[in-house]
Amino acid sequence: PQGVAFASKYAKALVCTDHLRNTCVTSGVRIDKWTQPKQTPTPKLDRSKIYIALALSDGDNMNVWRGFSQRYFTHKDHGKIPVAFGMGPAIADIQPAIAQWYYAHAATNTEFFADVSGIAYTKLKVYGAAYTDPPAVMDGYLNWTRIYLDKMNMRTVRTVSGDDAFLKRYVARLPKMH
Repeated sequence: PQGVAFASKYAKALVCTDHLRNTCVTSGVRIDKWTQPKQTPTPKLDRSKIYIALALSDGDNMNVWRGFSQRYFTHKDHGKIPVAFGMGPAIADIQPAIAQWYYAHAATNTEFFADVSGIAYTKLKVYGAAYTDPPAVMDGYLNWTRIYLDKMNMRTVRTVSGDDAFLKRYVARLPKMH
């Protein structure tokens, strides 16, 4: 976390690729259009029932997509409850065919969201603090994030930190979020 905060101060975001080999091979595919599964309609809430949905994180670390997460998508119970998987949008450039496999094998109650904080891992409170105009630097990060959210057909971002003021900036810069 301290390294991420230090890099964030200088407007550098982290793309986690721990133990990831052969990215030159996995990055050599181009996907023209990313399509998330069409979501099932939101159920009418019944206060006498208990609803379960999961959001799984750490998908910004590119190594989890080469096998670890696959067991969720091939499990016999996949699709029985809504699950949102955090995925670093940079996967579109680093492992596009692998990400496309997950999109193709997702259930209709599966969503992929940008994890963590947007295009890459950053600490929002200090992002761009070393520059003379930190808000402009942050706007650049959000614009970069918006490009990749659109590219990956993502509508949700999980932020690591940030107060209401930061979240309002996200909403203003990322109008397609739900």
